[in-house]
Amino acid sequence: GLGATRIELIAERIDGVPQRIRMGLARPSRDAAHILRLLIRRIEEIEPGFGIDALALHVRRADVLGPQPVIERLDEEGAPDLAILIDTLATRIGMAAMWRTRPVESDVPERSVARMGVLDPPERATQRGKADDVRKLDRNPALHPWHPEWPKPARLLRRPERIDHVMAELPDHAPRRFTWRGRAHRIVHADGPERIHGEWWKRGAERDSVRDYFRVEDEEGHRFWLFRKGDGERAVTGDLSWYLHGVFG
Repeated sequence: GLGATRIELIAERIDGVPQRIRMGLARPSRDAAHILRLLIRRIEEIEPGFGIDALALHVRRADVLGPQPVIERLDEEGAPDLAILIDTLATRIGMAAMWRTRPVESDVPERSVARMGVLDPPERATQRGKADDVRKLDRNPALHPWHPEWPKPARLLRRPERIDHVMAELPDHAPRRFTWRGRAHRIVHADGPERIHGEWWKRGAERDSVRDYFRVEDEEGHRFWLFRKGDGERAVTGDLSWYLHGVFG
């Protein structure tokens, strides 16, 4: 059967000005009680004016209903239906504000994750490579993408942000102070560098690119993940500008 994924409630006012509520569902549904609860949460958006003549509910898009899990044992609890929760949250913050992340094979931190739908199934852990993939020649066990001795921040900025007034010795010392978003930070503890090279096999412009990452802590206990473009010795590796890429804790 089919289930609604996009619906629209139209309220026909006496003055001929229709009021509309458009809503999307996380997955196809024909649960009338669930759809009614979602509409009630947004019914205040309708301006009744001098009165409403009629209400009409339209299904703007319908998709095939997916299979539902079957519980074989009486003492077994079924998995919670997250679609109901997601639909409820979407009526408040919108479906575009919710997503999950999936790992992407990349050495560059901001490219190592990507967005995916909230209810999209996870990708398979192992994928068959191409017949001519040279990685098949490596018999060594696969390394973890992030080395445990170099922990990554709990919050990674969408894009690295430039920091100013950086005081640091070349070629491989962490900053002693820097300014971020108009606020100065004096560093009391630091660890690094952790060097990450550009992905030259994907982007030719990154053939010589280098980032040196440092974990630093300021005098107030705030911990940051900073990096410098370039190795501090060869100009071709970067312009020695500094960026803040993440925040610990």
